[in-house]
Amino acid sequence: MLDLLCEPTVLAGSIVCACVGLLVVASSQSMFFVIFGAAVIGIGVAVVYPVSLSIAARRSERPERDVATMSFICFASLTASPAAVGALGEMYGLRVTFGLFACISLLALFLLPIVGARSDK
Repeated sequence: MLDLLCEPTVLAGSIVCACVGLLVVASSQSMFFVIFGAAVIGIGVAVVYPVSLSIAARRSERPERDVATMSFICFASLTASPAAVGALGEMYGLRVTFGLFACISLLALFLLPIVGARSDK
């Protein structure tokens, strides 16, 4: 897919797909739609890590630093996310929590122009 589309376009599609899945889970009334929404979330986030590593590796003169930083951020968020879902779900309910995560994920769309700006030093 990256041969046909540029990385920011693939990331934007993935973010939108994950947000749609989060909103489906947040608004669903039946278990079928919860499972369907979870599958859509999985499809959306499946390419984010590999594409992000690819971008980080080409971003500057020190790709090892950028890849390490990207990996740290991804694994830290992977570790913290279940605790955040649990705490927010306990305080506000899972519907609000998944809706909030959808809104936070949409903020990533505003960061995509930064991804396209490579430093070619």
